[in-house]
Amino acid sequence: MIQTILFVEDDASDSALIRRAFEKAGIADGLIRAKDGDDAVAYLDGSAPYQDRIANPLPCLVLLDIKLPRRSGFEVLSWIRRDPRPLRRIPVVMLTSSRHSVDVNRAYELGANAYAVKPDTSAKLIELIQSIKTFWMQQNEFPITASAHPSSPPPQHHGPESQSRTILLIEDERSDAMLIKRALTRAGFAGEVEHALDGNLGLAWLRRNAENGNLPSLVLLDLKLPGISGFEVLEEIRRSSQTRQIPIVVLAASNDVGTINSAYERGANSYLVKSPDPDEVNRLMSFLQHYWLHVNKNAFDSSRAHATEPKA
Repeated sequence: MIQTILFVEDDASDSALIRRAFEKAGIADGLIRAKDGDDAVAYLDGSAPYQDRIANPLPCLVLLDIKLPRRSGFEVLSWIRRDPRPLRRIPVVMLTSSRHSVDVNRAYELGANAYAVKPDTSAKLIELIQSIKTFWMQQNEFPITASAHPSSPPPQHHGPESQSRTILLIEDERSDAMLIKRALTRAGFAGEVEHALDGNLGLAWLRRNAENGNLPSLVLLDLKLPGISGFEVLEEIRRSSQTRQIPIVVLAASNDVGTINSAYERGANSYLVKSPDPDEVNRLMSFLQHYWLHVNKNAFDSSRAHATEPKA
C-alpha cells in the first residue's frame, strides 16, 4: 500500500530537489506537493479542488516549510492541531532552512512532531530524506494507519554532541529499562540515561532540572506505569511552559490504534512499539539514536547552541 506524504514547499527549486531525494529513497510514489499554506489547508480539509478523498487521501506525514506565501507554516501547523477531526493527529515534521531557536521553539509549542533543517547540498538532502523514511515510514506507528515495517538500521553518525545529551527514560520494568539502556549504548549514545521508575518520579526529575535549565534532549515514556499513567505524565509535560517543548517518544507494548491515537492527541511526538527481543530493541534504539539525536533539531539544544554562539 502506497502511503501519502504531503510536503508543503513554495520554492520550485527546493521542491524539485526534495522530490528527487524522495525518488532516491524509493518513496516518491505517494508524494504530494502543496505550493503554499492555503493549498496545504485545502488539501487536508478536503476542500476544492481536493474533495475526492480516494484521489486525494489524507497523508500519513506532513513535511512543512515555515516561510510560505498566503499562510505561513506556523499558521498551517496551528490549524492542523486545532482541527477536531482525526487529521489533527497527523505527524508534522518541519522541514525548513531556519536554524533560529525562536523558530524551533515555536514549532514545538504549536505541536510539531519534529524539526529538520534543510541541508545545503543534494547529497545531504538525500541522506536526510532517507532518515525520514527509515524512522517515520518504517519504525513509527502512525495514528491513523498504524503500521511498522522493520528494516536494517541506518548508518551511524556519532558526534561529540551526543556525549553531552541526556535522555529521560520513564519505565517501571527494570528489565525493560536495562535492555533499552544497553541498546542505546550499543547504538553509540554516549550521554546520560536517567531512569525514573514511575511517572511521579519522572515529573519530579523534570521539575528539578527545569529550574536549572538542564532539561533532557528526549523523553522515552512507557504508558503503563504505577501511580499516574503515562498518558497523565504526557499531559503534565505538555501543560508546563518549562517542559512542553521536549520531544516525547512513547515506547509502549501496545499497538492498539486507540492507544496510539490517544498518545498523539496528548502531544506525543512519536510512538514506538516495544519488543521483548533484545535484537529488536537494539534495532529500535539504533533508529531512535540516529533520528532523534542527530537528524532532529531539538528545541533546548538549539537554544543552548544559540546562546553560546560568538557575538558579531
